[in-house]
Amino acid sequence: MRLKKITTLLLALQLIVPLTLADTIIGKLYFSTDVNPYIERAGDRKVFSLVATDEIIQYVRSIPNVSKSYLLFHGDINDEQSALKINKTPRLLSGHLKTSGTLRYSNKSQGFYLETDKEEIDVVFSPGKKTSGYSFDNLSKAFYIDREVTVLIDQGNGQNVITAIIPADIYTADTSRQIAPQGVHKQFEKGKRKYLLDILPEKKHSQSHHSFSAVYEFLNWRTVKPGDPALIITYSGRQGDSVLSAPGHFALGRAIVNSDLSLDGEIHNFYSTNNKKNIVAGHTSLEDYFGGITTGQTNYRPTYSLIIYGVDSGKLDTIREKMDNVFQHLHSPQSKRFGISYNCVTESWYALDAINAHPGNQQATDAPYLPDVDSSFDQILYFFSNGAELFSPRNAFSYLFKNIFQIRRDALPEIFRIDFIFHAQLPSSRPRGGAAIDDFAEMISYKRLRGRIKGGESVSRDEIRSFLESID
Repeated sequence: MRLKKITTLLLALQLIVPLTLADTIIGKLYFSTDVNPYIERAGDRKVFSLVATDEIIQYVRSIPNVSKSYLLFHGDINDEQSALKINKTPRLLSGHLKTSGTLRYSNKSQGFYLETDKEEIDVVFSPGKKTSGYSFDNLSKAFYIDREVTVLIDQGNGQNVITAIIPADIYTADTSRQIAPQGVHKQFEKGKRKYLLDILPEKKHSQSHHSFSAVYEFLNWRTVKPGDPALIITYSGRQGDSVLSAPGHFALGRAIVNSDLSLDGEIHNFYSTNNKKNIVAGHTSLEDYFGGITTGQTNYRPTYSLIIYGVDSGKLDTIREKMDNVFQHLHSPQSKRFGISYNCVTESWYALDAINAHPGNQQATDAPYLPDVDSSFDQILYFFSNGAELFSPRNAFSYLFKNIFQIRRDALPEIFRIDFIFHAQLPSSRPRGGAAIDDFAEMISYKRLRGRIKGGESVSRDEIRSFLESID
């Protein structure tokens, strides 16, 4: 007999290994005019007063529609005063429970259930929302049937609603569980560097349905252990249905190795506040970033990630704190217009520069505090005055990948292993995406086509499709 509701205590224990030994609370945040913000803990709905610095309070106040998201807080609980004292900003979550198991479909009940080591749990998928006429559809759900998955679940309406889902065997340090390169990706083992830089971007490979994760390089033979930290560098390609997505997307993140060698992580996601995907810029759970029912990058396009094991936790904290500055500025009235000098790449470099992780000690930018680059002349000047790795997602990822050994030598000598993950676009009715633009001609074509669309000109679907399919 399957359970209608998940054992809350069981899943709470599975939820997330804290980045510190501090207490962990997952809940929703509310504000009152006369007292500190308070947290209503998921599950038992116990209320805790939030005690934090003015900077952290300002940060959480700046998050759009913050009371609609679950937040994960690390801090110290004072039970007598029903208070939680924190010194780090929270993580954004779409669901308050997390577990892994095999997704099954019952023809008898016409419904889904999750088969775990201990129980079978009835689940439903969040309806999500349509973007550009497409959604997480039956093809997407069917892809996960009989696969081992990791999910976030919201029990807010009395059902076990899956709000995010990813394959369980991708984001793991366990080489025996990783998805080996298969199909068109078998060439990876013949020449890893060439495959990742030159072959994988080709449509035949980037539009493949096969994800894979593999060790790119052992820098010494130390074994990955529970508690080991990792830096995440991730880039998303273009969508198959949007010209505006052609440059791709870029982000940094961090992870810690769980006891079963799976990764618990978050992505520092700098994203437009004016988007149709319900994406909220901030420190976002690994599951939501890649596999949110509406917000997940792989719903729309393939992603390419480096998992860099051993980076000192203090340096990861510095990156996170710099991104705190970036997010608070983004959500403020003073936020600048997105463009060549203010985007997901420039803001990530701002954080990387803080730990000197820039080859040749070339400092990138003082974003988010640079003046806007508005005029066409200024944009062209900025383009030719800076390497494309400072503003283009694909170029930034390739640049860091090519120079990772120099970065290790100069700034991050503690790195001991590097993994590469190709997370294919999820099957759905949505057109297939692929690699993002990365050369001058593509960038100029993109700028012209984008200008026509922004200017209100009607551009045919055939012209849009032709442009997107020309990118590799």
